[in-house]
Amino acid sequence: MKIGELAKISGVAAHTIRFYESEGLLKNVPRGDNGYRKYGETELDTLYRIQVGQKLGLSLQELKLMCHHHDEWDKDKMIQQLHNKLNDVRGLQKTLAAQEQSLQLIINSLESGETDCQQRDQLLATLNSQLHDA
Repeated sequence: MKIGELAKISGVAAHTIRFYESEGLLKNVPRGDNGYRKYGETELDTLYRIQVGQKLGLSLQELKLMCHHHDEWDKDKMIQQLHNKLNDVRGLQKTLAAQEQSLQLIINSLESGETDCQQRDQLLATLNSQLHDA
């Protein structure tokens, strides 16, 4: 299939496919006698893997680390990168939970009318402690 067909089937723009080729995520397909590149199922599969990886939050560099030779994906590297991403997500969840708790404390304090200096200082100390623990 030509690049336009590959783009249509995969949902990836032709210029993005060319970019992936230039970045080494997708192998350069040789040109046929007519001057057009002929893409196959292997390239389509690679594009799907890239799309799934990006939806999971993996960067192109992280995806590149999982590839052997453009279309061969290294299972061990994939597992390691996915574990790394999972750890990143868990860290973000912890940070977001601390931020959520801090925001709720501030809202509760403001809604209850607690505005004296001692309570405000205590609230700030609590928030500072929570954010540093996250």
